Amino acid sequence: MNQMLCVSLPEFPDYSIYPDGRVVNKKSGRERKPTLHKSGYYRVNLCHNGKAKHFTIHRLLATCFLPCNCDFKDITVDHINQNKTDNTLENLRWANRLVQCQNTGDFRSNTSGEKNIHFQKSKNKWVFQIIRNGIRHSKRFDTKEETIAYKLAFNPASPPCENTCKISAEQHY
Repeated sequence: MNQMLCVSLPEFPDYSIYPDGRVVNKKSGRERKPTLHKSGYYRVNLCHNGKAKHFTIHRLLATCFLPCNCDFKDITVDHINQNKTDNTLENLRWANRLVQCQNTGDFRSNTSGEKNIHFQKSKNKWVFQIIRNGIRHSKRFDTKEETIAYKLAFNPASPPCENTCKISAEQHY
């Protein structure tokens, strides 16, 4: 195993995590093998004082290597490229719910190729529709191009959380 920066996990002092996502038991020197959960995320099972707990690799990496000054009740770890198994630090960021929602792919039923835009056959119109703060915003247009232009003016990208802070062990996981 090559030498690279690793961080001890606060609530599980017998383990370290490396920036590439490897989790190692310090006592045995053995790497914990992550499993792919049905949710699509890699998880690892850690034990301390007879207690076992599952952790997602991306959450451990973000907690240990990506600083953030956000309220952890309202923030999650976002996979920038939408690939749940790509846990490289460059692909992870702290994000609020709005940013997470903006970074989702199209639904399979989407035939317009544009998120939040669909064609309403009964009215023969293109529709932009989004829910913000519990309020549904919807507007119809004659052309798809008009609808896209309205969407771009209405829905500017929100920046991710970028500032740093200290976080307690309770907030880590």
